[in-house]
Amino acid sequence: MDDTTLRLRSHKRVSGYPAQDQEAAANPRPHVIAQLGQSLDGRIATTSGESKYINGPHALDHLHALRASVDAVVVGVGTVCADDPLLTVRRIAGVSPARVVIDPSGRVDPNARCFAEDGVRRLVVRRRSVVAPPLPDGVEVVPMDDAPAFDPSAVLQSLVQHGFRRILVEGGPTTLSAFLEADLVDQLHVFVSPVILGAGRIGLSRKACDTLAHALRPKAQVHVFADSCSGAICGRAPAVPVRGTRLRQWRPIPPMNSTSHPEPYAPPARRIHWIMAALVILVIPLGFAMMNMDSGPTQDRLFDLHRSIGFTILCLAVIRVLIRILNPPPAPPEGMPKALWIVANSVHYALYVLIFVMPVLGWLASNAFGSAVSIFGLFTLPNIVAKNDALADLFGDWHARLGFVMTALVIMHAGAGLWHGVILRDGVLSRMWPGLSR
Repeated sequence: MDDTTLRLRSHKRVSGYPAQDQEAAANPRPHVIAQLGQSLDGRIATTSGESKYINGPHALDHLHALRASVDAVVVGVGTVCADDPLLTVRRIAGVSPARVVIDPSGRVDPNARCFAEDGVRRLVVRRRSVVAPPLPDGVEVVPMDDAPAFDPSAVLQSLVQHGFRRILVEGGPTTLSAFLEADLVDQLHVFVSPVILGAGRIGLSRKACDTLAHALRPKAQVHVFADSCSGAICGRAPAVPVRGTRLRQWRPIPPMNSTSHPEPYAPPARRIHWIMAALVILVIPLGFAMMNMDSGPTQDRLFDLHRSIGFTILCLAVIRVLIRILNPPPAPPEGMPKALWIVANSVHYALYVLIFVMPVLGWLASNAFGSAVSIFGLFTLPNIVAKNDALADLFGDWHARLGFVMTALVIMHAGAGLWHGVILRDGVLSRMWPGLSR
């Protein structure tokens, strides 16, 4: 994940640079960010309207970081009709902003996903005289004057009155171009994917200029990511000589670096991990169940199954360690706090120790109790201790105690994985489960 994305996601709402903060104090106009993802030839969708996803995971992560950094995300009705976006923050940790749909004619579908009730404000900007189907409960209507087309300045003024100071204009091309043409964009984030569509919708358009001297030339920081997607982030700066537009004041955001998403574990390590996870999840409740039932043939069969699965886990653990030696685990994910990484490693190593210790303790307890350890009825393990009631009680007691510890660690490990994969969506879970949405 790039440095800019990490900076954005580190705050629920990111304040501007000092110069921007001073400007915000003196200027009632909110800070406006625009975002655009396009192909090499400037297309944001094919001729059929397909646009998911022109850009790769880097751009998507950055987009979600942008959403988490603003008070409101603004889209035109065309984007809602074409893509039905959620407009929420899902791929990183952060708070979803208010969702604003510019719909002058009242043609938005009331069942659009962006209107789903999730505790976040939802607004529709439309003409006062428009008669449209009723919107879902809780969706606010922002009435505008009956102009042929919406006025971006008037929209921003209304959003300020509703308490929004930091705005992300996410699309579509008509809405974004209108804000750009009105000179209301403070930062423009453009991501260009290495694909050529040949035809399709253009991402940006503005009034033609007769000479290159009148073209907008904002300063920009450009970088190529690991997935070959290039990102350009422009901001207001006083040193760009462009006349007649605020874009001459655009200033660049600090450059992004090229670090990729968290590197995945080697395929053999992933396969062994999930097989062992399934067996551990099976063997723990099996152990508790057999210890709480009456003696008899059923309990004996469960004991044999429990021992067999435990020995299988032990063998897989040996293979897993060899794989770890031959394929060292990937580096910690970027942006992960050191303390959290230490806790995660501590849980991992504790699980490794218990995965080795628990089967051996069970083997010792069974032998000391006078029982042979049969593995799925295929072969019998040699006895490593003679029958001894005292040792049987000792080994059995520690096996049970550590079983509770292992259960707690497994719950912690699984809970942390779900937290990263479902709540944070920061790519950590995809290290062991590539292809999972981040």
